[in-house]
Amino acid sequence: MSTPKFAVERPQPWLVNPLDGERHRRFFANLLLAITETGAGLQTADIPFGGDFAPRVAADGHILLSYHSVGAAPNVWRLKESYVRPYYTFDRTGYSGWAEITHDPQAAARVNAVDQAQADRFVEGLSERLVRDNASKYPQRGAQPALAPGYVFYPMQVIEDSVARLSRIGSLDLLRALLQESQRSGVRLVIKRHPLCTHVGVQELLVSAGEQGAELSDASVHTLIAGARAVVTVNSGVGFEALVHGKPVFTAGVADYDLVTHQLHGEDDVGRCFDATEWDAALVRRFVFHYLREYCVNGDDAGSIRQRVEHAVALYRQAPAAGVDEAGAFAHLAAVRYFAQSEALRRQAATAQVAAAPQVPSLDADAAHKQLLQLNANNFEILCSLYDRLAGKLRSLDQLYHLNRAGPQTARQAQSFSPDYYQALHLSDSGFQQNNWLLPYLELFRRTDIGSLREVGCGNGAFLAAASEFVPRVIGVDWARSPLLPQGPGIEFVQADITQAALEAVDINCSADVLEHLPFEKLPQALAALHASAGVNFHVVACYDDGHSHLSIFEPDEWLYLFRQHSPNYRLIDVVARHNDPRKLVCTITNWPQA
Repeated sequence: MSTPKFAVERPQPWLVNPLDGERHRRFFANLLLAITETGAGLQTADIPFGGDFAPRVAADGHILLSYHSVGAAPNVWRLKESYVRPYYTFDRTGYSGWAEITHDPQAAARVNAVDQAQADRFVEGLSERLVRDNASKYPQRGAQPALAPGYVFYPMQVIEDSVARLSRIGSLDLLRALLQESQRSGVRLVIKRHPLCTHVGVQELLVSAGEQGAELSDASVHTLIAGARAVVTVNSGVGFEALVHGKPVFTAGVADYDLVTHQLHGEDDVGRCFDATEWDAALVRRFVFHYLREYCVNGDDAGSIRQRVEHAVALYRQAPAAGVDEAGAFAHLAAVRYFAQSEALRRQAATAQVAAAPQVPSLDADAAHKQLLQLNANNFEILCSLYDRLAGKLRSLDQLYHLNRAGPQTARQAQSFSPDYYQALHLSDSGFQQNNWLLPYLELFRRTDIGSLREVGCGNGAFLAAASEFVPRVIGVDWARSPLLPQGPGIEFVQADITQAALEAVDINCSADVLEHLPFEKLPQALAALHASAGVNFHVVACYDDGHSHLSIFEPDEWLYLFRQHSPNYRLIDVVARHNDPRKLVCTITNWPQA
């Protein structure tokens, strides 16, 4: 078997970052050198900041090296700077609480296999280096008088950080609970604000914390860790640095160093941070050694990186799963850019920043644009009016049954109408891993006050992740579980067959490219359940034969007739030709007045 090519995401914003760009440039240069030394082909493409949760898919014959991303897909490896220079994670599922090591059942055995004397020497030298160089991810203040020891130290995180999605206790709720327990126990609480935090609410809460007796400090984290009896964090890098310095660590979120921390699962647990704590320092040193020297790669050492590259090639040869064609080596970049834009908006909202006003187009361009929009609107009105009239000519479900263009379904249904069939597609098919046809309608949902939303057939969860930024509760339902499903506050997943599951009441039911996969005999019952369980339904339906798994193939007017069996308020709001192919019509049907 020939050597696969490498498609490498080039993390341009990180490479030019004035804080640590030099570190990233050294790593990236060594990475390219390591790949070149293997004789493998290589191509790169720039990525923006913020596209962590965009689906990544390796092209056929390729291994994709993705930077600062999360997910699980064949022949995709995910790179990110670790908590300590010069180490980088080289992982198949992501970073922080999404990393492989977090969920690896063999991790404890690997840690226990580490030679204790070797671990002790390594961690002792690392701790001394960090203190001597005052080295951390962000610049630290120089020498200052040490605080009286014996306090609990809480290094805060940026609240809009992506890893905040992994919180079991939000950072501000954690601060309030720590203040309460400090007053109860009489043990001092020392807080350091994150150097990049600009959130007004955090500032106000810290002023209040100071008034309640907490000590606020901007000293070096190494100085503050040294005097602490315990360190409390959600899942920050300072928590890992505290492990290096031999301090007990409590985590209020999922972290990739959870194996050696005390985990807080609710505010009622926070009192434990102020009590006497058992701590296996030897185990912690073995873990730190394993994490940095065996799990991570040394970004300054091309040889260390090459070993991991060769490991990725070896695994590829064992299972060279087919992805998109070679021309699509970076087909996922459009999704990365979309997610990056959404992430920028999320962070702006979280920090109460006001985006710059868009430039106003010239009058001539604006007039031409309006004319084009009006022309499209007129054509669309004609098209929808035609389908509406056609829907009125249908007389019965039995008539519709004979119009189903899927034809005899015995063989196709036996093959495709099963969770195992779709689970396999989620693991190997680039379309299932990349596409979510609800995303183009996201702004329509954003403009409406929605308390709860359920996406039926949520697939890779891309729409759930985007909608969770403005909908308090989003529920994904699918009978197969995609490895790309997002996690975070307000996001729920139910693995179930929608043709049989009882659906709780929500504000909105929505789906895209789902209903056509149901056998016709199950459609009326499924539509009835969807209609009954939400005041608003919004569904994107493919009206063409995909050749393998579409079991109910109807024209837009016929789909509209099916929905109108439950309410005359359903209407077509969109009919498009997917991929500009008029043979592949897709319609959107809803009873949503705002749509």
